Order: sequence, then C-alpha cells, then structure tokens
Amino acid sequence: MMKKTIAFFILAVVAAVSLIFPAGGQSATAAEAAAFDMENNEIYLILKDFVQTHPKRSAFSQEEKAAAAYIEEQFADAGLADVRQLQFNYGTDSSQNVGGRIYASSITAKTVIIGAHYDNDVNGASDGTFDNGGGVASLIYIARRLADAELPFNVDIVAFGAEEYGMIGSYFYVAQTLDAENTLLFVNIDMIAGGDMLYAYGEDVRTDFEDFFVEASEKAGVAVPLRNMPGNKRVTTMFAGASGLPYFHAAQNSDQVYFRNAGVPSLLIFSGNMSSKYFGFVEAESYPGGLSHTANDNLEFFKATFGNSFVDKMQSVADTVVAALSDSAFADVAQNAEKELVSDVWRKTGVPTIVFAVILAALVVWGILYYKKLVKDSILGDGAANGKKFFSKPDVEDIFDFKDKRK
Repeated sequence: MMKKTIAFFILAVVAAVSLIFPAGGQSATAAEAAAFDMENNEIYLILKDFVQTHPKRSAFSQEEKAAAAYIEEQFADAGLADVRQLQFNYGTDSSQNVGGRIYASSITAKTVIIGAHYDNDVNGASDGTFDNGGGVASLIYIARRLADAELPFNVDIVAFGAEEYGMIGSYFYVAQTLDAENTLLFVNIDMIAGGDMLYAYGEDVRTDFEDFFVEASEKAGVAVPLRNMPGNKRVTTMFAGASGLPYFHAAQNSDQVYFRNAGVPSLLIFSGNMSSKYFGFVEAESYPGGLSHTANDNLEFFKATFGNSFVDKMQSVADTVVAALSDSAFADVAQNAEKELVSDVWRKTGVPTIVFAVILAALVVWGILYYKKLVKDSILGDGAANGKKFFSKPDVEDIFDFKDKRK
C-alpha cells in the first residue's frame, strides 16, 4: 500500500506539472529540407555578410569588438543619427553596445527602442545564425526601412554585447543610458530564424501592445505571422528565474528582462515550439535537443535543413516591426502600455511560488483521496462498482433454520 501511495504521489506531481507543461498536439514543425533560392533576398544578404565576416563573436573578445564596429558602420550607412558605441566594463573585461537614433518628426523625448544582441556562443562550426545573427540582420533591415520614416516618437536601434554571458550589455544599457520615464516600449528580437513558430511575449498576461504586434503581422500578410505566447507557458515553475524573478519561463532569458525590471513595457519576439510533444518548449520539433549553442547553428546548416523558411521568419519579424511602428494607431497603444504592466507584487515576491504550491498541494490531496476511493471500490468488488448495497434484508431462502438440540 505504501509503495502505491508513493507512486500515486509522484503521479499527482506529474499531473500538476502537466498543467504547466501540457504536451498538446504536435504543431507545425521545422521545415523539411528544401531547395534554398533566396540568395538575393536583402535580409538574407545582411545575415550572410555578418556571420561570414564575424562568425565568432564571444562576449568580451576582440572578435566581438570587430562585430560591434561592423554594426556601427551598418547603422551609419542605414542613415541613423547619433551612431555610437557605448562601452562598459565588467570586472577586468569590457564590451560594448552599439546604438543609433531615428528622430521623431517633431521634437519629443518619447522613444521606442528596438534591440537585439550580436554576440554568440562559440561552439564548433557555429556562426550564430540562429542566436542571434538573424536578430542582427532584422535589426539592420528595420533601421534601413525606418530611417526616413515620419514618426511621432524617436526610435533607438541598439545592438547589445555580452548577452550570452548573462545579458550584461542590456544590464549596462539600462543602468547607464536608458531614459525609462520616456521609453514607451522596448522590442527585443532574439533567436527568430530557427524555431518552428514565431511568438510575441509582453507580460505574464495578454496585453494590447502584444496583441497589436500579432495583429500587425497578420495585416501585413507576412509569411510567418506572430502568435501570442500561450498563457499557460507564461509562468511555468517554482524555480527562480532571470535577474531575481521568483519564477521562470522560456521568454525570460533575453535582454528585455532588465528593461522590464526598470518599469519599461517590453516585448520579446522569438521563435520556438510551445506545442511540442517532447516538453513544454523546444526550439524546433525536429531538433528537440536544440539548435542554439550547438555546432548546427550555422548558415550552411540552416540553408540545407530549413530551405527558405529561416529567411521567411527573419523577413516576417522585420516587416511586422516596421508595419507596427508605422501604424497610426501604434502611438496610442504604446502610450497606454505602461498601464498594462503586471504588478511587482506578482513579479518580485513569492506570490507565484505560493500559488503554484497551493495548486500542487490541492492536486496531491485530490489524488490521494481518489486513490483511496479506487482501493475501497476494489476491495468491495463489483457491487460497489454497480452501486449495489452490501447489507440488506435477506431473502427467505437465504435464512438458515437452526434447531435447538437441547430438546
């Protein structure tokens, strides 16, 4: 009995976890190998030039500094104003962010920031096509498209260094450069080329500014529209998350975390599969072990394995961001975004842990009680299962006639 109780307790825990990590039906998987015929696509050419000239961009390295100089030149060529490197020290190491600005059509301090990290995890043949060359290519493409736009807010384009070391670049940007009070929204582009689907994540609940980008992608008719990050994947474990958050989920490990901690409404655009049969989240169903931080994260592998689809995702993200910021309704949505932020009572206290623990405890208690009912029904036999009474008035033929032998 004890062994069965322990076993059921384990099953109850698994059941609780399944509420957070449902397997779900197998959704769209990574594209099957197909002929690649987008050699002349602009965003592909940006990616190709970047990862081939700067394939190894590990944090704090000379190669990372060379990549920063490359991006600085690209921003200037795109027509951004105030292009500069923002250097920072981390212990005995140093790195740099790269930024430029598109000024509003009239003088204002209100600003939207679009960012992506440019360093990569050097692993074998990896050139960081997925993590995060695609983000950089989209960022440069967006800079080119918006450079001459007449917008009612400033747009800062920023490439972050040293993200792979713990989001160091965005930490220093927030600490040293950010004007949080006048920042309407931060849009972070990370790992968009290789996952099965494109997702948008703003808060731990759906928001209008998140929905706006999802709808903008649909209106723009992009090849791979954005999806809202599923609600049941926004708070997934009791374990501590990035930068001191009391819970963790797949959208936390990127540069928007420090912006959000500073009170800036933030949107992460990323790719992956949250309907995976393997677990709650994988980058690609056909590669459940992951693509980022592996030797497969290189341009030639992506061309041979995913065909045109990885370029379609980069193009879709870039076109969505341009369409969203160019929409006349965007300014009002962005202005209201701060009012939609989840309370810090949820984000910076133990409340999520307590809620999860209560749900887990309730499921365990329910499981034990249900198990006891099954055991009882098994002991009592078919009668209990059929709803029959076990103790009732006997039939006449079932009554024994005992004779008194003392007579």
